[in-house]
Amino acid sequence: MPAPSLSVPSIKATTLDEFAASLPGFNELSSTRRRLGSATIITVMTVYVGFFALIAFAPAWLKTPITGCGSLAFLLMFLMFIVAWAITWLYLSYTTRKLAPLDAQVRTALLAHLDTADGSELSR
Repeated sequence: MPAPSLSVPSIKATTLDEFAASLPGFNELSSTRRRLGSATIITVMTVYVGFFALIAFAPAWLKTPITGCGSLAFLLMFLMFIVAWAITWLYLSYTTRKLAPLDAQVRTALLAHLDTADGSELSR
């Protein structure tokens, strides 16, 4: 599939940060990545801290026998792995569906600009 053509306006930037922020789609890509990363970290930490809180504050409840899998602790530990895989799958499917097109848009704009200018006027 050919890359979409973008009309890239002349970018007047003096630093790399200004240059990156002026690329079409860059700010949306950056903020979406930040929100997704924060939501993922909060979800994972909630699951894991919740499990360790149960270990610390309800060990007797975790010893409850469950037919076929040992105790409730083993079942919850298994569910933690399932949740981790589900979070990973959701993260990857979201990034493929939403972030990859934005990333391609920013990359196309960057390459279009680099093809028309040498970029030597930008400083760190």
